[in-house]
Amino acid sequence: MRGESRSVYKDRWIRKLKSQGSGPVLRVLEECPREEWRDRERHWIASLLGSGSSLSNRTSGGDGTEGYTHSEETKAKMSESMKKSWADPETRERQTAAILSALSSPEVRAKMSAHRKAIFSDPERAREALAPAMAAKRTPEGRRQSSEVMKKVWATPGFASRQAVIMKAAMGKPETRKRLSDAARAQWADPETKEKMREALRAGWVKRRARMDVS
Repeated sequence: MRGESRSVYKDRWIRKLKSQGSGPVLRVLEECPREEWRDRERHWIASLLGSGSSLSNRTSGGDGTEGYTHSEETKAKMSESMKKSWADPETRERQTAAILSALSSPEVRAKMSAHRKAIFSDPERAREALAPAMAAKRTPEGRRQSSEVMKKVWATPGFASRQAVIMKAAMGKPETRKRLSDAARAQWADPETKEKMREALRAGWVKRRARMDVS
């Protein structure tokens, strides 16, 4: 399968079977409880790949697209498509409304919370997950889009009060305070980040001083 994508490999494999008057065969490898199927699927994919088998799976198994890597060409097309979508006010409004609607669902928030906890419990996965967002925020357009969405999210009735309750409960936990403290120390340990934060503090002080002078 070296040199070609798994989707191409799968198509070629199925065509070959059909040309031989055959087709894919479904074989049960293991039966497990419903809540364990994701872990067991990942186990079998990893085991078969480790034994040298050529699989057509596009991901590492389980729910979602974990393990799947887009080509640079695909990433560029996806980026261009997103830029065009957000350039259209109607599309941008529709997507923002969809985000707000999803965030109002307790079930959706619970799933998002569980997913974030799973990712951020692993430093390596956390860095990979944050990399695209951090890269986007380095551009003026990315910062503008992020700011626009967050303003509407915080303007949603009840959102601010819910967040205040969540933050108060979180800050009451010693492990949360320690994690935030460790993160702050790590940020200030980086000379470049330290300088940026100092510059932001200086800029904020200058603005406050200007407002005081005007008043």
